[in-house]
Amino acid sequence: MGVLAARTALYRLGGRLGGAVRLVAASLALLGAGGAVAQVAPDLVGSKYGERRAYFSDWLASCRPDGSCHALTYIGAEGDFFDHAVRVSVPRAGADMALVIAGPRADAGSATIALRVDGGPTHRLPPGEDLGWANAPGDAANEFRISQSKANLSVIPEMKAGRFLTARWAMDEREIDRLQFSLRGLTAALAWIEAHQAP
Repeated sequence: MGVLAARTALYRLGGRLGGAVRLVAASLALLGAGGAVAQVAPDLVGSKYGERRAYFSDWLASCRPDGSCHALTYIGAEGDFFDHAVRVSVPRAGADMALVIAGPRADAGSATIALRVDGGPTHRLPPGEDLGWANAPGDAANEFRISQSKANLSVIPEMKAGRFLTARWAMDEREIDRLQFSLRGLTAALAWIEAHQAP
């Protein structure tokens, strides 16, 4: 079972058991995650494939033994998360975060991406690592890695304070795709990651 398939199953379990699951999760966080991490109580916690994982509303936070962490959300049917996902990666404590958006098209190599949080400013990102987006080695064909400066100075802070992120892909001024992602749980997920990475 993949990361988000597991997440979906856990959410279904949480929906059936409600407050009891959240109570058990909070207890596990207090007992097993350390005092600093337990300050941010997740909906569900667990460990799998050597990762420490915590679920916050619509976001999954996970940290590997090497200290690298990420927060992730997706939309779409179970199993289709690689086509419709947002990932915020934190390689180590204090490092710049990486923002990667997986869109529904793998052939949009020359597209301009427009990102907007709620009713805020629109960030138009052309192809190009410095000011826009790039596809880095190891990324899937439909993954769009937002420039470090734009992500850390503008987009991620707005995401942490917002409710929805809308991503639009356009070629020759014609919109070819549009996705909207929930930001509910992102701030808590990043706070959990920060606490997890703290010395």
